[in-house]
Amino acid sequence: MTVGWIVDSLIDRFNENYPVPDPGARPKRLLTCPYCKNSRVYETHYKLGAHIAECHSLLKPILLIGKNEPNYKEKINLKLEPHMLSIANVTSADVNIDGKIWKKISTGDLETILSETTGGQCVIKLINSKKELPHITERKYQFSIHISSEEKLNEIDRIFYETIVSKKDLTLKSVGNFLEKVNKLKINSEYSEGLCEYVSGIIIKERPESEKLSVIFSEHLNRYISALKKLSKFKSRPLAKIIVSIIRFSINQFPVNFDKTGFNKLDLAVNLIRDPKSVKIDQYKNLFSEEGRPVCPMDHGTTQLLNLATRVCQEERWTRILEEECRNTALSQTLGSKDKEKAFAIWGAGAVLKDQKSCAEEPLRKISAIYPFNEWVSPILESL
Repeated sequence: MTVGWIVDSLIDRFNENYPVPDPGARPKRLLTCPYCKNSRVYETHYKLGAHIAECHSLLKPILLIGKNEPNYKEKINLKLEPHMLSIANVTSADVNIDGKIWKKISTGDLETILSETTGGQCVIKLINSKKELPHITERKYQFSIHISSEEKLNEIDRIFYETIVSKKDLTLKSVGNFLEKVNKLKINSEYSEGLCEYVSGIIIKERPESEKLSVIFSEHLNRYISALKKLSKFKSRPLAKIIVSIIRFSINQFPVNFDKTGFNKLDLAVNLIRDPKSVKIDQYKNLFSEEGRPVCPMDHGTTQLLNLATRVCQEERWTRILEEECRNTALSQTLGSKDKEKAFAIWGAGAVLKDQKSCAEEPLRKISAIYPFNEWVSPILESL
């Protein structure tokens, strides 16, 4: 008999003499709120969670610049006025400017600091806490502030006109010359970057023979959208405002609250595509007789559509010739898909404007399922 057998026999005899007792049912767990001083017991985890969410929740601190919350890392190129800043769910705040010692400040002081800082790195930590809760919620923002003066922004406008707008052709070389002159002035601004991306987007969209482009056609949309994000921060400036409106028109964004740009053809085309019934033809009878000074380049596709919208609105009556002109533009082999959608919209809206709804059916059915045209196209088609 080996040692293993002897040990097994001893264990068996022990278990026979001293059996393991039945542990019984698991004791019922008491669910109580860890934050309340009372001893109320909750039946389920769901009820306990609902109680904590209702009575002991902490909302995330938030900072709004205008109507938008900035990203964790954000570049600021425009002076922030106190009325542009909104703070919510904040009990205290810490600020660090250019890597110096952290300072605890009040929410009122935070608005003052942001509005008075014109350059440097600013890190803000917003805190929301309650005395009865052991935890806090935090939100951190890291701002890179480079605010250019009005004089510098005006100088960028002047260089933009000299190097790009006044030239006969648009080339990547002219974009490079513009950037080179801006960099010599040591102006670090998203304003100039947005202008460059807009112009390069035009070049990619038009694809001139003189430029050996390797990027695909759809890349112009990425350039436009990037320029839109940057120039939207400078909408108080006339040049930025009109370029933002042109880009929105090009990528088929037609805001409900559209601000007139002063560029009559663009304002008319946007109103026509957004809501044909809102267009008053009498207002545009003699509106385009005089040509203004060019302030920015515009791609030929957008120019063609603006001219088409103007012609449709100014004509006294709807004819087959006008309809054929709209059809040729909408079925063009050189226009991009978004420009074709606008051409169908102008065609249909023009027919509706001239009380020729039967002629509007063909183009409107082409865009009846495409946003944002479907919002006004569908009711018209239903009435046919």
